Amino acid sequence: SAHHNKTLSADELVTGTLSEARLPQKAIDSTEIEDASITDKQIENEPGIAHSFTSLTPLGDQLRVVDSSMIYAPTFGYIYIIVSGYFYVYQVAGGQVSALLTVSSSRTTHEYEYAARFDVYPGAPEGHTTESFAIQRVETVTKGTVKFFLLGERLSGPEFPNVQDVQINTMFFPTSYGEIDA
Repeated sequence: SAHHNKTLSADELVTGTLSEARLPQKAIDSTEIEDASITDKQIENEPGIAHSFTSLTPLGDQLRVVDSSMIYAPTFGYIYIIVSGYFYVYQVAGGQVSALLTVSSSRTTHEYEYAARFDVYPGAPEGHTTESFAIQRVETVTKGTVKFFLLGERLSGPEFPNVQDVQINTMFFPTSYGEIDA
């Protein structure tokens, strides 16, 4: 469909009554906001989100990056990271398997305060063992690109556990939301 360069009304912005016909690409670019009704400061004060998904990753004896998430912080604020997924292993009777995942600002060092641990004890029956995990982290950030890593490794055992259906959601929140008109 053709791109129409029309001025958006304040009523359309406030009430959210924009239609696909008015926004054929389902996005507003800076040329469509001709009257500067949304300022750079207001854009800076909006939360942002980044998402990552990894379907299946085996964990070995060496520390490895399972996945990562990168988000741009337009100003000073907070990053909230939520990581969830499943540990999975086929357990041989009598074996013990331990694994560790951490959310770290470094790709080479665990940060143990943001961790999930998986343990299958020797008395567990043979078969598939699945356990869900969730890790949360809040960090203060300054303006710029921020990257966090999900690190994992097998700590012990004859079997190599997997991490599956990993989702990393990273959200930016400013320290304030700007001016409010009374």
